[in-house]
Amino acid sequence: MKKGLKGVMFLFSALLICGNVSAAANIDLYYTDTHNHPVDEVQVGETIASNIVVQNDGNSVTNVVVEQSYHNNNQWINDDNYYTSLDGGNAWAQNPSSVTTRSDGFTWQVGSLLAQQKAILRWPGTPVTQGYEVMNVQLYLGQLMVDSDTANITITSAPITVGTAAKTVGMQETGSPLNYLFLALALIFGGLIFSKDMD
Repeated sequence: MKKGLKGVMFLFSALLICGNVSAAANIDLYYTDTHNHPVDEVQVGETIASNIVVQNDGNSVTNVVVEQSYHNNNQWINDDNYYTSLDGGNAWAQNPSSVTTRSDGFTWQVGSLLAQQKAILRWPGTPVTQGYEVMNVQLYLGQLMVDSDTANITITSAPITVGTAAKTVGMQETGSPLNYLFLALALIFGGLIFSKDMD
């Protein structure tokens, strides 16, 4: 009984000394369409954006780094422009020096984040081959990895569009074709009746 009470007292004392335990910075990775809605599937030829969000829910932190890597056999175009925002999406910088590309991904040197500050990195891309892509991100504070996330995207083939015939003329919506049919029938029957009268 006394042993259990000592443990509770120690925990209570530690909380008094340390105060509230603050949550660490965290990372979120996801894909969005052109309307900024999250997606997990895209067709070849459609443009989407990859998004990395770093949210600092704790005290201010320094030396924040994001390492990104992807594993795919797909080809993309227009994915070499990066956009970063350090104010939660109000102001954006295009191709900042804080992003360094590698053959298998990139490194984002976020820098310092104040308490409750949100940093976003976004880059658009258009797949030209179908397949399945897996992307990974790791969040570091200095040398310590504090969070990670993974996002997947399925790339399907573009729908087959049937070409339209060139320069076709639609049928008129009048009764003219029926008039010609009745005229032809009248001439035929008239000819038959006229030939019987001749006999």
